[in-house]
Amino acid sequence: VSSTVSSPTATSPNMSRFSSTLARLVAALEPLACVFAASFLINMFWVSSLAWPMAPMALSPEAAPVLLVLVLLFPLFFVPGMAWLWFFLSFGAAVYLTSPIAWAVWPLYMAWMLVSNGLRHHEVGGLESNRWRRSYFWPLVARYFEGQVTKVGPALHSDRQYIFAFHPHGVYGFTAMWSLLMPIWMTQVAVMPTLLIATHFFWFPIVRELALTAGARSVGRRSFEATLQQKRSVLLIPGGMAEMRASTSKSDHIVVLTRHRGFLRMALRHGLPLVPTFSFGETRVFDWAWPGLQNLMFKLLGFLVLSQWEGRWGTNGIPNQVPVGVVVGEPIEVGPPDTDPSASKIDALAHKYFTALEEMVMGNRETICGGVYKAVTLDFVPPLQKGVKAD
Repeated sequence: VSSTVSSPTATSPNMSRFSSTLARLVAALEPLACVFAASFLINMFWVSSLAWPMAPMALSPEAAPVLLVLVLLFPLFFVPGMAWLWFFLSFGAAVYLTSPIAWAVWPLYMAWMLVSNGLRHHEVGGLESNRWRRSYFWPLVARYFEGQVTKVGPALHSDRQYIFAFHPHGVYGFTAMWSLLMPIWMTQVAVMPTLLIATHFFWFPIVRELALTAGARSVGRRSFEATLQQKRSVLLIPGGMAEMRASTSKSDHIVVLTRHRGFLRMALRHGLPLVPTFSFGETRVFDWAWPGLQNLMFKLLGFLVLSQWEGRWGTNGIPNQVPVGVVVGEPIEVGPPDTDPSASKIDALAHKYFTALEEMVMGNRETICGGVYKAVTLDFVPPLQKGVKAD
C-alpha cells in the first residue's frame, strides 16, 4: 500500500529575496507617501483653483511650449506668497491659448457642478463613496501626523444624535476630516458624524468631488437641518474664518472664538447634546505667510484674499510634521427641544459649553501626544461672562 504525503511548496530563494526587497522598498517609500497624502487635499484645493483657467488650453496644439514653461515654473507653487503668481501666469496662458475642443468639454463639467448643486448634494449628500472613505489614504495622513483620537468621559451611544464642535480651526482645519476617517475614531467614539465645511469648497472643481465622496456637506443652516432630519450626527468647526486668521504656531495660547452661537442655537432647537472636540497641534500644522496682509484684507473686505500659508521646509503646500491628538469630550445635555431659545438661554449654554471645553483641554494637555502640548491654554475671544444664567 502506498500513500502520498503532500508537503508545503517551498519558497524559492529568488522569490524570498524579491519579497524582502519589495518590503524594504515599501518601507522606504512610506514616509514619502505620508508626505504626499498629508499635502494632497491642500494641493488639490490650489490645483482646482487653477483648473478653471488651465483646462481650456490643455488640448490646444500650441499649448506644449507654454505648458512646459508652466511646469518649469511649478516650484513657485510651493513658495509662500508665490502660488498666486503661478495662477496669474496660467490664467494669462489660458487666455492666449484656447482650444475649441476643450471649451466644448469643460462646460460639461461646469454643467455637472450646477446640476449637482441644484440637487443639493452638498446639503443632503448622496455621493458618498465607502471605497474612498475606507481607503489607505487616510491612515497615511494620520501616520504623517502621528494622529491620535482619545475619548474622555462617558461613552457615547451609537443610537443617539450629537453635535460635535471641533476646535481650533487652524489655518486649514482638515484634521476634522482625516480624524473622522481613521479606524480608531469608531473604536474610541462609536458615533460617525457628518462633517460640515465651508460652502465655497463645493464650487471648486475636483475638491468638491473629494469632499462629497468623503461624506462632507455644507455648513449652511439648510444643510445642518437636513442632516439632522436624516437622524445623523454632525461635526463642524464653529470658529470659522475669524478663528482661522488668529491661528499661529508661535504661541501656546490658542484663540477660541466664543461669539459664534449658531451651533448652540441648533443644539437647543433640536435638544441634542453638544460634544466638545479639541485638536492638539492643529495650530502648528501651518502658519500664515503674510499675517499682516491677511488681517488687512479681512478688515477691508470681510474675507481672505491671496491667502498664503507656510508649512514644512517653508513650502506653501506641505504641512508641518507635528503630532496631532484629537480629544473628544463628555456630551453636554441641553434639555428638551426649544424651537425659539432666548438669548439668555443661549448665553448660559455658551458659558457651560466653553467652560467644559477648557476643563477638557486643561485636563488632557499633559498626557496627549506625550505631553508635547502641556503648556497649551485657551484664549476665549470675547472672554466668557461670569454669572450667566438662563431665564
